[in-house]
Amino acid sequence: MSRGHNRRPYGRYFRPSLSAHYFLTDNLQLFAEAQNITDERYYVYTGDRSYNAQYEEYGPTYKIGLSLTHF
Repeated sequence: MSRGHNRRPYGRYFRPSLSAHYFLTDNLQLFAEAQNITDERYYVYTGDRSYNAQYEEYGPTYKIGLSLTHF
């Protein structure tokens, strides 16, 4: 079996996120979201830690906005 078929994450991966929504009216909603608030990095290794197959780093993301539904 080649090393490419033996990919596995190393350690724990925990990416906490928060969100809040508040209806201002029946059709208008205020929202706020925060993703990856602890700025976690993601690693995948092939076999052991000596062979890094994948590394991802996105940083935290924040959103705030209004959502209008008209049905």
